[in-house]
Amino acid sequence: MKLAFITDEVSQDPDTIVAFARREGLSGLELRSIAGKAIDRLPAAEARELAARFRDAGLEVICLASSFGKHEEDEPFAAELEKLDRLIPLARIFAVSRIRGFAGFRAATVPAVPPLTPELLETLADRLCSACGRLTDNGLELLLEADPSVYTSSHAKLGQLLTVLTERCADSPYAAIYDPGNSVYAPGWEQPWPAAWEAVGPWLRHVHVKDAIRRRPQGADGIDAVGDEVECLRVGDGSVNWAAVLAGLQAAGYEGWLSMETHYRLTGQLDEEALKRPGGAAFSDGGLEATAESVEALRALWEGVK
Repeated sequence: MKLAFITDEVSQDPDTIVAFARREGLSGLELRSIAGKAIDRLPAAEARELAARFRDAGLEVICLASSFGKHEEDEPFAAELEKLDRLIPLARIFAVSRIRGFAGFRAATVPAVPPLTPELLETLADRLCSACGRLTDNGLELLLEADPSVYTSSHAKLGQLLTVLTERCADSPYAAIYDPGNSVYAPGWEQPWPAAWEAVGPWLRHVHVKDAIRRRPQGADGIDAVGDEVECLRVGDGSVNWAAVLAGLQAAGYEGWLSMETHYRLTGQLDEEALKRPGGAAFSDGGLEATAESVEALRALWEGVK
């Protein structure tokens, strides 16, 4: 099991990040925000210093967990392409070949639960295909993630989009992140395993680790209530059957990274805006201890299935 963590789930401070990785025996780093800056806004000189610091500590930067593609419907996609242009030289500095991205924030007029229409899929594919050349010319993969706030709010919808992208883009640079915890957040509910896994299996490159539970508002009934409250918990304490996920990954021969993105805090919960646009000091506050708990719990689950 190759374990990594999204660094701002622990701290914004590089020294704290390195110390945590050493203490917990984690060898991979995924960068989303660091030193108070979103990864695409990190100056090159600072990036070079960090790359050397992590390399000297024996840590591998495995992905730039950017917010590429998290844009509002009325915002020009050109701004996202500019974001990608800032990320590409940073990928070279950190010697990574993978950037995380999304399919755009869902417009308020688009219901969360119904399937994506063919017209909408083509629109999303048009936008992402406009970035194909930038990615392939630089030997990069864009790992798309299912997220409750974006058009691909479930792994099933992400699989639909990836099918279109594979058909549309020669040597498609698009692949998938599997995050069974996000399935709990998916409007209308999605089975974390095996349904979510199977939906993106042909494109899988990376796995995020979190756990969560869906709670019904008082008096609510029905299993598909969009208004249900979702709470992140320590890995193993929520609705994701992580023992089954780990056993399934092992049986499938998955040899990639499992990257901790717990969104779990020992006191309180991250608010909706923090979950929609994670990053920065307020987001990281309280994450170190909670992530350490989840690392320990994940290892215990792994011991039971390996």
